[in-house]
Amino acid sequence: MAPSKSISNTIVRSALVSVLLVVFISSVISFWIIYTQLNRSFDEAMITKAQILVTQVKEFADGVDFDFADEFMPEFERDENPEYFQFWTDGEGVFERSRSLGSTDLQRKKVPQEQVTLWDSSLPNGVKGRSIQIDFVPQIHHKEDRTPERLSNQKGMTLVMSRERESLLLSIWLSFLIIAAEVLVILALLALLIRRNVTRGLKPLLSLRKEISERHVDNLHREIEIPEPPVEIEPLVIQLNQMSRRIGKQLERERQFSADVAHELKTPLAEQLSLTEVAMRWPDEVGDPATVYKEVLETGRNMQNIIGALLELSRYESGLIELEKQECSLSEIAEDSAERFSAEADAKGIEISVENTTETVVMSGRLELALTITNLISNAVHHAPENSVIRIVIGDSDLGPTLGISNVAPDLHAEDLDNMFHRLWRKDSSRTGELHAGLGLSLVVAYADILSVTISTTLSENKVFTISLSGFERG
Repeated sequence: MAPSKSISNTIVRSALVSVLLVVFISSVISFWIIYTQLNRSFDEAMITKAQILVTQVKEFADGVDFDFADEFMPEFERDENPEYFQFWTDGEGVFERSRSLGSTDLQRKKVPQEQVTLWDSSLPNGVKGRSIQIDFVPQIHHKEDRTPERLSNQKGMTLVMSRERESLLLSIWLSFLIIAAEVLVILALLALLIRRNVTRGLKPLLSLRKEISERHVDNLHREIEIPEPPVEIEPLVIQLNQMSRRIGKQLERERQFSADVAHELKTPLAEQLSLTEVAMRWPDEVGDPATVYKEVLETGRNMQNIIGALLELSRYESGLIELEKQECSLSEIAEDSAERFSAEADAKGIEISVENTTETVVMSGRLELALTITNLISNAVHHAPENSVIRIVIGDSDLGPTLGISNVAPDLHAEDLDNMFHRLWRKDSSRTGELHAGLGLSLVVAYADILSVTISTTLSENKVFTISLSGFERG
């Protein structure tokens, strides 16, 4: 099994990698800019100093002179970290060199006239250095001497100046260390800040996890409370609370259902046991055996109806019922279903009336539709008072075909309408030994869901109860 991933660690790691990438790129760019600027400044300083030396060379009528003052440029005279320069005159050799050179010559390169050349070199004292070479023609000091003949006969000169570059390398290295140290400090601070902010941001989620871990069957009714939940978590909290309420209600219904099933099956079983024991102990006192057998048979049918209805509900909840749609006539199915209860209705003096304003054909599952209407008529016949009328009205509306079943219900109240679809609910809970165990309307709800139709109920002031089905697909 793969180890569980941590949201906190994942966010911190991703943030640090992203920040590290940005900081690394910015650091490389910064170091390159500093490196380039330091080298450029170093070379510009050398060029400026070399040009100053060139301007000190002037040509007079009696020859070329180099006006150099040691006190203004002591770096060419000192023994520690000295700088060097050397002049050459074309065709005549060395013209002048710095005292720091002694008798040593600097390296000279062949380059085009009047071109400035810089390169890394090794100084006479063995130190890493950088050199600059300028080829030039000395300036004639007096303007009146700048005749064309004099200018054409001037000899070119070359200056090579060198200085150490270890100070440049040290500055570059220090810049690199400073940038690297800044990067490390920034990353360390960001790691702490990111970790702290992520932990603070995930605090509501951790509180939610704690709340969920403390949930059990007995406290599902308690709301999950997260102080000031973020907008990302608030819908989750709402959904979890709604789900907890639904689960709590479902568990409560299951507990009640289990108790009701036990009660419903306990009574007929007790009746069967009593009848059987009496018949066995006092066979001569039980009267007509056929009566005993009839009572046992009715009790068995009662239990069979309860178990059959429960199995059908179980099939529905497990999703095992597959709907096969076909064209169905509502009036035909209603009349067939009513015919099944004609004997029971006649025994109570009840008239079943099927009123069809128009021939209505729907696309539906024939078996499920017939079972739905059958259960509704069975419920009406069972609860309607003697010598009353049950009206089955088939009509049409803007939302599709409709079917309504009405019967007088003198003992029914408005508050009962919300409870009658609960399993094993009966208006008179004291009745026992009946074939109706309060599961018919539960089956109606299940079948209606499969058929995608809507159930509605009304109770008029004169106690006429109507249950309607609407939303059928037209055939």
